[in-house]
Amino acid sequence: IIDENDNENKIIAAQNTSERTNRMVSTMALSYLNDTWYCYGGIGEFTKQMSISAKSNGANISTNSKVTSIKKKAGYFYIAVDDKEYKCKFLISSIPVWNTKKILEKKLSDSLNSVVIKHEPKWGAITGYFRVKLKTTLKTIYHQVHSDKGSYFFSFSLADDDKRNSDGFQTLTISTHIDLKESVLAKEDYEHLFKNLILK
Repeated sequence: IIDENDNENKIIAAQNTSERTNRMVSTMALSYLNDTWYCYGGIGEFTKQMSISAKSNGANISTNSKVTSIKKKAGYFYIAVDDKEYKCKFLISSIPVWNTKKILEKKLSDSLNSVVIKHEPKWGAITGYFRVKLKTTLKTIYHQVHSDKGSYFFSFSLADDDKRNSDGFQTLTISTHIDLKESVLAKEDYEHLFKNLILK
């Protein structure tokens, strides 16, 4: 039996709805709130350490650069980044599939059509970051709350995370999913949704 709360749990834990999530992943998703690894310093610290490790193994990392197009020729991808071009045999895109299609040449873009259809309608998330001072110790730092506005995911920093906490305050991240008509929200639309879905 699938209800709305089950779908909300799957979207947060498995990044998909119940009917599109296989049983093995669904089973793991049910224990998500009680069995999740914690990274001291937050996800930024995690990516920082990945960067340090990659560089120590000879990798070159380019940041704050915009990818404008991706083409494929003779088994290699050619990525246009600002005024440079990179060549690689394997390519991983971590942006949403709808955004990825926009920068791919037509042949590559068309190859993703079946994937895009499976993930319609589009959905994304609104996220807020806060500093809070707790009155009691939490039994778990992850919480999911269902309301008439939707499902909200609350994630607190651990009390002993000195990289994220200061002056007795802990960090709190609140997020909820939204339907998207476009691949990227305009700033004013995001601010409006943030005010109505998170702050209220």
